[in-house]
Amino acid sequence: MKTRSLPLLLSPLTALLYITSLTNAQTSPACPSTLNNFVLLDESTVFYYALLPSTATGSNDPPNGILCGRVEHEGEGWISLAVAQTADEMVGGEAIIGLPDENSVLKYEMTGKSTNFVTPMAESMQTLWDESIVQEDGKTIMTFAKWLVEENELEIAEGRNDFLFASGSSNTLAYHAARMGISVDLMAGEWDVLTTTTSTEAAMMDETTTLTTTEAAMTTDVTTIAAATTDIATTTEAPMMNDPTTEATIATSEAASTEAATTTDAIATTLTTTTIASEGLDCTVDFCENELTSGYLQRYKVNIPEGQDPENCEGCSILMELIFEGEAWLSIGFSEDGNMIGSEAVIGVPGGTPQKYIMNGYALNLVELLPEEQQTLTDASITATNGQTIMKFTKLMSEPGEIEIVYGENRFLWAHGNDATLAYHGNNRAA
Repeated sequence: MKTRSLPLLLSPLTALLYITSLTNAQTSPACPSTLNNFVLLDESTVFYYALLPSTATGSNDPPNGILCGRVEHEGEGWISLAVAQTADEMVGGEAIIGLPDENSVLKYEMTGKSTNFVTPMAESMQTLWDESIVQEDGKTIMTFAKWLVEENELEIAEGRNDFLFASGSSNTLAYHAARMGISVDLMAGEWDVLTTTTSTEAAMMDETTTLTTTEAAMTTDVTTIAAATTDIATTTEAPMMNDPTTEATIATSEAASTEAATTTDAIATTLTTTTIASEGLDCTVDFCENELTSGYLQRYKVNIPEGQDPENCEGCSILMELIFEGEAWLSIGFSEDGNMIGSEAVIGVPGGTPQKYIMNGYALNLVELLPEEQQTLTDASITATNGQTIMKFTKLMSEPGEIEIVYGENRFLWAHGNDATLAYHGNNRAA
């Protein structure tokens, strides 16, 4: 399965705004301030990037483009992004490795699987610019800019490339705590996860491994409307992977099934289940409540027309409120199988009106508005005041061509952003 992000392809005219000087072919242009493309490297790491193709950089002798990158990893340790001949082969690859304690981001050759065969390239080949590595709030962030074509190095194509990502459990370069092999089309913004390894062994490995769980990220809960009993599946993994603060996706995950154990385009997750009971409440009379996560409350009430049976109801609707401690976009989704892809969601952005969406993929451009004739929400609003965001709407429980909300057990997917701009939700999701 291919996954897409929003491609940032700069036109020649736009890219020239970032060029600091064109006095010679290898003058280093400045990267754009926003990197709108992203790749999910693993469950705790996102690679944001912008591709400035050779036609946009003014570098014509030879033609040369630029890759501007930022790797954000939920954890403290060294991180590496390597260009590889194949995504399942470390040896022969060339890596950009950030070492926080040394405050260094350098290019390395990888001629073997142990760390003594991972060596910095010659000083004359250390041509990165805008490079940095910082650690803050338990996160490690590495930035860099690199020419696509450099003498005696693996070329980065303006289309599809194989990359290897690795991270350590400490700031000292050693065996990687996690590794991901991934194929990325930089121009189209598509990627495929090919291999992944996680281990505590003490030597670098080069194995092809498949993931053992399901898709990357909002996760899933099961809410019982009738008795206000909710089974909440909560992930313990570190993202969906920044949030993209400028990049976008809304995703979900659930516990692994036998079929999912062979999936190679997914992110491994671990789920725990907790049962919360609010017995004695009639959700057709009183609002029932479900704390989605700390500071994020779901309230709902089922409206049953007079003379209708709640178990087989025509015209039944659900009044839903989401109350979030913070000012951000909010989402509540409806799923038949607990997965994000194929689910439907109500998404609200402060300053706008909540609307219904179909979730065709993880990237923002695959989260699509349902047609106008299906925008049937009533009393829909979202407000952000005094540090709190409240979204309200009423939705018919059964609508043609849409996932039905039943008077019983349902799978709800939720997410929220870190601000009022719809973008990737990071760890802020579950089901």
